[in-house]
Amino acid sequence: MLPLIVPKAVAAKSSPGRVQRREPFGLSDKSRFLLVVCLALTIASVFDHLVASWIELPKPPDVTYRRIGPLAGPQVFCAGSSLLQFALSWPEVSEILHQGIESWGTAASTPSEWEVFQNLATNTNLMIIGVDVYDLNEYHLCDTRGNVVPIAQTISHLWQSSTDWQFSKRLLRTAIGHARFQNDPSPCG
Repeated sequence: MLPLIVPKAVAAKSSPGRVQRREPFGLSDKSRFLLVVCLALTIASVFDHLVASWIELPKPPDVTYRRIGPLAGPQVFCAGSSLLQFALSWPEVSEILHQGIESWGTAASTPSEWEVFQNLATNTNLMIIGVDVYDLNEYHLCDTRGNVVPIAQTISHLWQSSTDWQFSKRLLRTAIGHARFQNDPSPCG
């Protein structure tokens, strides 16, 4: 067996027992890891949007409009949680009052959402509001609050009420999160 002859120039550059590694694209391990995570999230998000569009997955409505009784004449505006919406026989109420009844409903709604719904009712002369203790808990947030209550109104209410910072952050996150993902076609958006 012949001994291996290494030229002096090559032998001087390499350290014995050390493997030299070149960084691909000049990125450190941490930077490459972050790049891979970002790419994976982007690919997953694009795939989610494409599949949701392809199968035409319907988004559940944020707010459901409900109308009972006559269309002509003044209407009754009804606001409240599901306790009110399902506890009464609304066709009978409409017949007794000789008026139509309009309501806008969303799951786990609170007075903040009802205030917005009230502005949607334009031809009313009577208002029926039903509340329970749970509805009046201001720390309870409706899941669709960001879809219903405008961010300007949320900020105005926070300014007027002088609430603590933790609750203010929670409310603003809901409103800003809705504004960012308003056009998201995914089922989770």
